[in-house]
Amino acid sequence: MKETLFIVISRGFLVRNILRSGILDLLVLRGYKIVIFIPRIRKINLPQSFRDEFESEQVIIEEVENVKLGRIYRKIFSPIVAFLVYTQTTWTFSLMGNVKNKKRANWRAYLEKWMYKPFSYVTFFKYIARFVEQHVFRNNTYEKYFDKYNPSLVFSSSIVSTVDILFMKEARRRGIKTVSMPKGWDNIAKMFYKFVPDLLVVQNELMEEQVPRVQCFSKSSVVSVGFPQFDYYVDAPLLSREEYCKLIGVDPKRKLIFFGSEGVWAPYDDAIVDILVKWLDEGVYDEDTTIIIRPHYSDVYNNRFVRFENTPHVVLDPFFTLSNFFLDNWDPVRKDMEMFANLLHHSDVLITTTSTLTLDAACFDLPIINIAFGILYKHGQDMSELFYKKDHYQWVLDTGAVDLVFNNKELLSSINKYFGDPSIDQAQRKNLVNKVCYRDDGKSCERIVNSIEKLLAKK
Repeated sequence: MKETLFIVISRGFLVRNILRSGILDLLVLRGYKIVIFIPRIRKINLPQSFRDEFESEQVIIEEVENVKLGRIYRKIFSPIVAFLVYTQTTWTFSLMGNVKNKKRANWRAYLEKWMYKPFSYVTFFKYIARFVEQHVFRNNTYEKYFDKYNPSLVFSSSIVSTVDILFMKEARRRGIKTVSMPKGWDNIAKMFYKFVPDLLVVQNELMEEQVPRVQCFSKSSVVSVGFPQFDYYVDAPLLSREEYCKLIGVDPKRKLIFFGSEGVWAPYDDAIVDILVKWLDEGVYDEDTTIIIRPHYSDVYNNRFVRFENTPHVVLDPFFTLSNFFLDNWDPVRKDMEMFANLLHHSDVLITTTSTLTLDAACFDLPIINIAFGILYKHGQDMSELFYKKDHYQWVLDTGAVDLVFNNKELLSSINKYFGDPSIDQAQRKNLVNKVCYRDDGKSCERIVNSIEKLLAKK
């Protein structure tokens, strides 16, 4: 058996991206011993079914303490150094507010910009912050696992996760190699990365160019690999439209609108479903239509869409496995992955916001409508257009692959346009896949594993 590798997983959707999409299988196939570390964020044990799915002679799962660092770190150091990256995305989120401070006054966003943006241009401060992170805020909670397993490499699935950072810091102290990746394609320009791994694998070449410029990483430490969760789409087992529609209880002859919520970030997007349902009643669609609603894991327990359950020709996506163990309340099992691919394949149009669903849809050449009204209000003002000011989403808009709509009239017109001719914007969707998804060849997981092995081979 080859060396021992650590993998750190802090969210349910990362289980899908890393463990179920092929990375774990490839590492096992190539002979590595794998120890998976999952923090116990809530006082709930990891389900036995999860262990049964992944544990083997080569794979060990360790539930570990979710370390809560000291008050100075949490309340002063970490919030301040986060602004050492201050971009259009940072400014947009400051205006929008986050989950905890959506109602705060706008003047505070302007104050933050005035205070922090100048410091984001000073590279020296980034180096100082990372030195302090590594050498001042030390924590030995996880050192016992390094003593026990003697790993050759730590693979972090989220470079901004506290647990991931602590594992990588311990590895650095011991001279053990580290590989990390952004947990999503949107956070390079959102916040400062407090730790620089030996290798950062990113989802596309735009990110590969962005990381050295924004985060002050060396170019040689960043490599593009693609989205591992998209590998599944290449050979996903697809049902016929009749089979899939029967499974979810809808008429296969009706057009299918896929509405994807953005959860806590778009807390009023259920109002868009109200509009879509109203149009069902009024018969204003050019085709007989069914609406399938997919909630977002971030606020799924708020049950905003439950009121549509008994509405004719409206269904909630039944393949959405919840989990109280993971902080994101979600554990997308393999059946969910299969049915999600079928949902994308059989839908006639996607309606969403700045969600990764846009990229999922492009992989299936599914027409995409993005909503820029009525989904986010602050102090009585519609702030929905702010969603589309974020740096990473400019990559999408620049391709022309999505139809961005600003009112009800534009939304209805866009739906009927795509119903009439789904090939509209087809070339642009292909360009979106090539530009932002990197490659749709089903080999992203292989590229990640190859990158890990290449780093291991370096002496």
